[in-house]
Amino acid sequence: MGLINLLFTFAILAVLALGDTSTNSLNELLMNLQSSNLSVSNVIPRDEPGNNVHIAWAPGKLPEPASEALWCKSISKGTTLLNAMSYTDADAGKTFNPPRPFARSFWDLSLPSPWGWSINLANLQDFCDFEPEPKGYWGMGPFLRSKGLSAKCTSEGGKWVVSQVFHGDYSEKYESVDEQTYVGPDQRRRRMTAAEFIMALNGNDGGCITFSRHGCEIRAADLQPPVPPADFPSLRQSSDVLWALWEKDVSPDQRGNINFFLTLSIENTATLQVIRRALEQTKRQLTQTPAIFDMTTEEGRAILGSPNAIAFAYMLIQHKDVFVNRIIDRVEVMEGLTSHKSPIMFFRVATYAQTRKPPGSAELWKKTEKTKRAFVREHRVMMVANSTLLF
Repeated sequence: MGLINLLFTFAILAVLALGDTSTNSLNELLMNLQSSNLSVSNVIPRDEPGNNVHIAWAPGKLPEPASEALWCKSISKGTTLLNAMSYTDADAGKTFNPPRPFARSFWDLSLPSPWGWSINLANLQDFCDFEPEPKGYWGMGPFLRSKGLSAKCTSEGGKWVVSQVFHGDYSEKYESVDEQTYVGPDQRRRRMTAAEFIMALNGNDGGCITFSRHGCEIRAADLQPPVPPADFPSLRQSSDVLWALWEKDVSPDQRGNINFFLTLSIENTATLQVIRRALEQTKRQLTQTPAIFDMTTEEGRAILGSPNAIAFAYMLIQHKDVFVNRIIDRVEVMEGLTSHKSPIMFFRVATYAQTRKPPGSAELWKKTEKTKRAFVREHRVMMVANSTLLF
């Protein structure tokens, strides 16, 4: 059955912890974290980070602050992801629609190639220059060093390995990706989409950097003729690509060591709008000094639910067998030391003592006495025939 465009009111209950967020412990966050009635499978877009409009955050080019609908939607997504990160694998699986026996993903390093992906070391000259402009390029080297982290690739004596994952074949036998096809594991012949992800992994420090994420939906539309969504590869989410690289570049004894995610040169419209509203609500500006939001705040959860962040949470949710009790507990937002001054986001990963049990349906919307300050925001979303919420 096709989509039924029915509008209905969806109430999101999320707890606000006010005051000095540095005093809020991870245990307090988990104790007071409210449930979301979204399913994890509906939080994750098929292709993130969505539309790519190359908006630089510079004077005269500020994005609009997030609308009420986008803001509420992002908070709800962030809350859903936090809950799933704090559950066992089996309980997290129940948050999918339809429910699964477990949340674990079985995509691994052996599968990108059969689905048409090629993995290559990225051009080191282009992607291993972490220093600020004008002499450098990516502009996050000083920030990494301030955290005691490596700011160089392995080729330069550092700890980062940068890879390019491309849905297509760059070899000289093809003039363009337009004509390229492959036969997938299901024996169907499909066209390549030219999707591309460029990411860096560092198993010693336990970190991931995303430089560029252009999913199938974005790149397939530019081909001649465009590739229809029905021909997209089953393996296409950036979280699954990131995991494949984690398996490739991180030794087995270090794979459980995940401490942070860093995303650079953010240009997704929705993410930029959420960042601007988070800063304005807390009376801050985008500067070279990081603005810190922990997940006890609506700003932190909204940023976690933005297109550029979702894949990081999803990677933790779907690989609990490796990462165990890991959760994103705060984000730092700052201006990149580049000519375009696009934002950078640094997500810290913490370890919590024990998993939580999902509340029963009768408790889902119950306010507890500990909920001293809460808010309910309403917005309208689309409902489909199977009552699944899609965003």
